[in-house]
Amino acid sequence: MTQTSHHTSASRRDPRTFGGILYSSDFDTGHSKKRNSGGSPIAARIAADLRFDLQCQRTREFADRRKQEERNER
Repeated sequence: MTQTSHHTSASRRDPRTFGGILYSSDFDTGHSKKRNSGGSPIAARIAADLRFDLQCQRTREFADRRKQEERNER
């Protein structure tokens, strides 16, 4: 019996998202001497990357709607 299998990589990049930049400090598990009163710098960068991704998505949706409206006007 012949079986067909499809291999997908878990590390495949999603071209629709920025993905962010990794720094060596992201892997430092030691505690910083300085208190982060504004929260974790790593979490702040992750949140900023997410906001960037969402803004890109909204921009793309707006452009798509505009193109569709232009087609409908013709």
